Amino acid sequence: MRHSELGKCSMAGDVTSALKIATAAPAASCAAIYWKGGFRDGLAGLSIASFAAHHAFLKHLMLWEIQNRK
Repeated sequence: MRHSELGKCSMAGDVTSALKIATAAPAASCAAIYWKGGFRDGLAGLSIASFAAHHAFLKHLMLWEIQNRK
């Protein structure tokens, strides 16, 4: 998610919590590995799942920072 898209999320009323921050990364990783078939790609699929998890974690963390800045 780009920084401008993150601003749109916060302006649209999207909220996050500590629970969402904690569960976003494992959920994104499982989605990339199992539901999107990343396990068939071997190490490349594992690295894509890792990047997806990192992205989801940072997205929710930055949204949380925007929420609590106000």
